[in-house]
Amino acid sequence: MERELGEFGQGAQIRQAAQSAESGFADFPAAAHSGAALDVDERIRLMRDGLINYAGPLCSRIVGILLVPFVLRHLGAEAYGLWIVASSLAGLIALFDLGLGWSVMREVAGGARDLDEATVRLVAATNSATVALASVGSVVVVLSGLALTGSLHLSGSLRAAAPLVFGLVAVGFIGDQILYYLTEILQGLRRFDVVNSLSVASSLIRAAGIVIVLGAGGAVISLAACQLAVTATIVAVAAIAIRQVAPSLALRPRLFRLSWIRNHVLFSVTSQLAHALSSMTWSVPSLLIGTILGSQAIVPYHIAQRFPLAAAEVGSSVGDVIMPAASHLGRANGARTAGELLEAGTRWILVLELPLCIVLWIITPALLNAWLGTTPWATATLMRVILMAVLADSLGAAAGNVLWGMGAVRTVLVVRSAAGLGMLTLAIAALPRIGVLGAAGALFTAITAGSLALIAAASRECAISPARLMRSASSGLLMPAAACGGFALVAVQLAGLERWAAVIVVAIASAAIYFTLFYRFGARNEERRLADAAIQSLRGVRDAADRALRPLLRRVSALRSAWYLALALREIIRNGPSRVSRELDAEFAAHNDPWDYGRAAEQLRMQRALEMLGSAIGGARPVRTLEIGCAEGIFTAMLAARCDSLLALDLSPLALARARERNRARMNVSFERWDLLHDPLPTGTFDLVVIMSVLEYVFRPRDLRIARDRLADLLAPGGYLLVSNVRGSQISEVSWWGRHLIRGGKWINIFLGKHPSLHEVSSFTGDFYVHTLLRKV
Repeated sequence: MERELGEFGQGAQIRQAAQSAESGFADFPAAAHSGAALDVDERIRLMRDGLINYAGPLCSRIVGILLVPFVLRHLGAEAYGLWIVASSLAGLIALFDLGLGWSVMREVAGGARDLDEATVRLVAATNSATVALASVGSVVVVLSGLALTGSLHLSGSLRAAAPLVFGLVAVGFIGDQILYYLTEILQGLRRFDVVNSLSVASSLIRAAGIVIVLGAGGAVISLAACQLAVTATIVAVAAIAIRQVAPSLALRPRLFRLSWIRNHVLFSVTSQLAHALSSMTWSVPSLLIGTILGSQAIVPYHIAQRFPLAAAEVGSSVGDVIMPAASHLGRANGARTAGELLEAGTRWILVLELPLCIVLWIITPALLNAWLGTTPWATATLMRVILMAVLADSLGAAAGNVLWGMGAVRTVLVVRSAAGLGMLTLAIAALPRIGVLGAAGALFTAITAGSLALIAAASRECAISPARLMRSASSGLLMPAAACGGFALVAVQLAGLERWAAVIVVAIASAAIYFTLFYRFGARNEERRLADAAIQSLRGVRDAADRALRPLLRRVSALRSAWYLALALREIIRNGPSRVSRELDAEFAAHNDPWDYGRAAEQLRMQRALEMLGSAIGGARPVRTLEIGCAEGIFTAMLAARCDSLLALDLSPLALARARERNRARMNVSFERWDLLHDPLPTGTFDLVVIMSVLEYVFRPRDLRIARDRLADLLAPGGYLLVSNVRGSQISEVSWWGRHLIRGGKWINIFLGKHPSLHEVSSFTGDFYVHTLLRKV
């Protein structure tokens, strides 16, 4: 999606850039440097716009990947190959228009706040030109499809259906071209939210249509008709969106006047040629394979492309925002700023692309097996070669767009022409000899050579060395990349990853390792700021969703239970013992008596616990008593008067210091720091063990089992365990998951009573707590 530009094309500089390119495409003269380099805010904007541009294409790629097995299973390899050829042919012919969208987007972006008459006239003229060119292109699609039908080695029924398939695709071609044109206008208006919403909606609706049509027994003709209907719907929605945002740019029949676009044609056509050659380098191999080896041979190559091309969208999306930025900033501030823009763009693309390529490379066999149910050697090898081509292409994406924006369109055109011609020559020579792998090898060779040439040319344009550029762009990435790849490799070797869930978990975990280490050790100031802003935005989305869901949750009990289950699972995942210990220390450091144990309700709770104990043991005094979680010693003072000796334990040194001070006059009390889950058990056994409001901070069921066993081991035969915990939510106390996850005082106390050596003596449920007295038998 090289033409999906960002929010940078601004005003007069853009028009001057276009005029400079149109008058011979000479490089911009070196402007006097204003002293304004590429500041942090501009870098953040560049990175943010690149991520926004990636959202729509990513959704489209993911949906396409998920649909491949379904479509292949329902259509069969031969019909699926025909569909790929028809779609690829339409995509190829779409590259050969006048490229007026480039000029439209730049002019609209330059005057987005105050569209002048010249811009409105340009859009009016290109409205008509787009429809006319799309109509001509549809005829070419039909004629080309009919010419190719005989060489696709189709069976009788598919040979008869092929003309209608190409005809439907041709009509859809008109809609796709109009939609693409409307998208360029929206991008010029900086409405990336609308663009991505349309892209996501289109992907999801197309997917739903495919599933419905093929699930109902439809064939390739039905599939083509369904896609045509979806395209028409999305075009209508996009046209309405533009009418709402900028009525003067609305799509409507206008009288075409060549004078309105004459000054833009040369730049547009040259830009489109460069874009077309780049796209052809990626799309032509499928057509060559089908023509030389037959339609069935396309399938492994097409499948092998799916994940790499999804990763390639990173380079395209980030690269697309660089071209107008270079046109504006490079023209205004000279080579220094253009060089910083080149470095920032190359680095950001590499930061995002590197983990994708590494993880996909390592998990390729497992990914194909989970996706297709098999791991064809040829497909795995093809996917890895194409991944190398994607990474090579990404390295040169920023360089190509900087050259483009600076006016050096001839350089871009020459490099991409050479790369495309080289790929074509190598593929034609290699396909008959080594098969489909020859096409992938030709692609990698041509892409790598082209990227190196673009990097060299852009470095020369910006007066920096290629070596310095690559060192700066890759700084801080080695350790995160090595850790990410190492984890993925070990996971594949040990776990096998035979299921989708395992593949997804490993991929996400590998990416998390990469970005965590990158944030901690390799990120620059602007990258940290963008990450912090993204995290803050996600929190805002979460809070907004929480506010919006609350009324619905109150009305629908099943949703309410699911919501509380999600919260409980989050607590289990987040709150390990070490985190809990740190948070408790922070609570005691921030406040004296942080849980307000001195208030009347807590005093009543403690008194009820002592009464329960007194009812069970009568006038007997426990010889040895153990209190786990004494906090600041408020209940310790009450308990010490009822036993001969008391050992009070807590995790927090600060809490223990306050407890000692509170109970310094009581000679039968001693204090120690102790961790219920990890520290050795105190010497000997105890007649009474008291644990109040501690087990509710043990979030994980496995840890609760450990705690229960240790509590039983601390008791002498016949000894008592007095446990008190705060009650959970009403939902958790009646739900099935509360019992299994052991959340809330009720379920914790019931869980303790299930230990084979403990017997419940009595229990009391208060307003917000549950007391249970157990005895060791």
